[in-house]
Amino acid sequence: MFPFRQGKANMPATRPLPPAPRPFVQEYIVQEIQPVLTTYVTNRVYRHVHTFPHSASVANVVHNQQAFPPTHYVPGRPPR
Repeated sequence: MFPFRQGKANMPATRPLPPAPRPFVQEYIVQEIQPVLTTYVTNRVYRHVHTFPHSASVANVVHNQQAFPPTHYVPGRPPR
C-alpha cells in the first residue's frame, strides 16, 4: 500500500508569492536661491534753449529853439 498517514491531507507544494512592490516616494526640498538685481537708472537731460526776445524802446528828443533877437543888440558884443 501507499505510505501515507491517516488524518492528514496532502497539500500541493506551493511557494509563497513575493509581496507586490508598493511605491514609496520621499520628497526632498532643496532651496536654490537665484538672486535678481534690478538697477533703476535715472537719465537727466538738460536742453538749453537760447531765446533772443526782441524789445523796443522809445526815446523822445526835444529841441527848443527860440528865434527872438536880443533886446539890446550891440554889434561885437555877446548877447546877455
